[in-house]
Amino acid sequence: MRVVLTFARGTLPGLAESLRAMGFDPAERPLISFEPPPTWGPLDDALRELDRYTAIAVTSRRGAQAVADRLRINPPNVELWAAGPASAEPLASRFAAVRLGEPRAKEGAGASLARAMIAAKVRPPVLYPCGDRRRDELIDTLTQAGITIDARIAYRTVLAEPAAARAAIAAADILVIASPSVARLAAAAAANGGRPALVAVGPTTAGAAREVGWPPAGTADRPLADVVAEVVRALG
Repeated sequence: MRVVLTFARGTLPGLAESLRAMGFDPAERPLISFEPPPTWGPLDDALRELDRYTAIAVTSRRGAQAVADRLRINPPNVELWAAGPASAEPLASRFAAVRLGEPRAKEGAGASLARAMIAAKVRPPVLYPCGDRRRDELIDTLTQAGITIDARIAYRTVLAEPAAARAAIAAADILVIASPSVARLAAAAAANGGRPALVAVGPTTAGAAREVGWPPAGTADRPLADVVAEVVRALG
């Protein structure tokens, strides 16, 4: 069975090897990549004035890594709030207090993180290093709770051309996606049919796939073993 992995290289290291060891034929055909923002100015300005924030919230490892690369001081009085251990890892050693969200089934990482921050009575303002394409669950939920959040672009998302998406779909018995943007791209590319079984990584990606009319055969959480398990389940 040909399993096509569409996420950016390095997103789930070891997944292709694990699938190959189970007898699958994995192929990496990234339909998404990540680039620096057009300018680092807004993020750098926020990091220079970090002491005016009470917390930094990160929902992706890329956002955290951008901050780690550009942060010149270790802020003693600012909490780090992260969607999970992988998101926190690039910055964990730089902050005295590291707090994690509490993932919930069928809820996006941003919404879960926001609920944990509200429950902990985090005071505003909060700095949010994020991508240029994002779901605004974190921003909307915190704002509704009266917590001011300052979003600064830390990376830019670049999608492949529709022709690349059509080629990836045509080569797949099972298509694995890990981004709502890729879900929408793939659905548009396969608008005329010929859709393989879909495995989505994370409830947010799965929700986006359902919204565009391509319900996943399996939904995996971030751990690599869960993705492998859902690929196997998709065969059923």
